[in-house]
Amino acid sequence: MPPGVPADRVAAIRKAMTDTFADPAFIADAEKDRMEVNAPQSGQSVQELITRVSATPERVVERLQQLSGEAR
Repeated sequence: MPPGVPADRVAAIRKAMTDTFADPAFIADAEKDRMEVNAPQSGQSVQELITRVSATPERVVERLQQLSGEAR
């Protein structure tokens, strides 16, 4: 969720996602539709990953873009 969302709302959305991926009816529907269901990482771990990636120095990002042929 974007910055500034109240903590109680973030917690509610995280709980809803966790509950959904643990719901037997959701899993059964996904399997019926031949969809693979993998429980997502916790919201906290995703937030930590995004924070680390966002802190990548611009020079590193630019160099990776050059190496991949996607330079700006």
